[in-house]
Amino acid sequence: MEVEDWYSYGATLEPQWKYDEGGHPLITALLESKLPIFEQYLIEWKNFIADFLLISPVPPSDNLSPFWHNRWFDSLDAISLFGMIAQQKPKIFLEIGSGYSTRFAYGAKKAYSPRTKIMTIDPEPRTAVEQLADETFRSTLQSCPLYLFEQLEGGDILFLDGSHRVLQGSDVTVFFLEILPALKPGVIIHLHDIFWPEDYPKDWSKRYYSEQYLLGSLLLFAQEKFEILFASHFVSKQAKLVKIFAELWESPKLNGLKPLGGSFWFRKKS
Repeated sequence: MEVEDWYSYGATLEPQWKYDEGGHPLITALLESKLPIFEQYLIEWKNFIADFLLISPVPPSDNLSPFWHNRWFDSLDAISLFGMIAQQKPKIFLEIGSGYSTRFAYGAKKAYSPRTKIMTIDPEPRTAVEQLADETFRSTLQSCPLYLFEQLEGGDILFLDGSHRVLQGSDVTVFFLEILPALKPGVIIHLHDIFWPEDYPKDWSKRYYSEQYLLGSLLLFAQEKFEILFASHFVSKQAKLVKIFAELWESPKLNGLKPLGGSFWFRKKS
């Protein structure tokens, strides 16, 4: 992609905020204030430990069931997605960008929330989602009618794992500026590959991801409208919280599963 009228203005493509240097100070303080909430969710999700121990560490033969070592959807992301669906029992789970997450969502639905309707939006899904979802849209987010999102009620889940780039006409731009304002209060929202209070990893600089900067602005300046529920990457750095699932990390059956993640969960308040 050729960029016209480009001046760097000092842009280095180096992480601006690093965890070992305190991260972004305001977002660090905000997430630290939510630690009791994060801990409570993990304690509640531990009720599903038997289900988690049954999930294969490697790709299953059916090519549809979830598995832990998939490289794209880390352990704390899978735990939080499974837990949210099993616990909240949403009427609708609307997913933008499907694949390994769909497998975990379907597993939670099958075991704990059979009435949940799984809907996926993805022009080129990596998994045979038609066998897992109740309704699929092979299209971009930008081309979907707004009523798909306006139908969501409190307790329903809207799950975005798209391009991660804020560009003119991109899915992330439309998501933040058109879809979020249209959502009803109580809708639970998920974004993936979020590293707050750190910046994106240095070895991701050539991806030009920018989604979490919009999220950061929202967290800092719209706290009256959105409630933080869970932050996988931040939790992965908290030894006390990670120990809650020690049985998973120490299980010889799971081939050295690590507490990693990039899921960020929040709920619209008004």
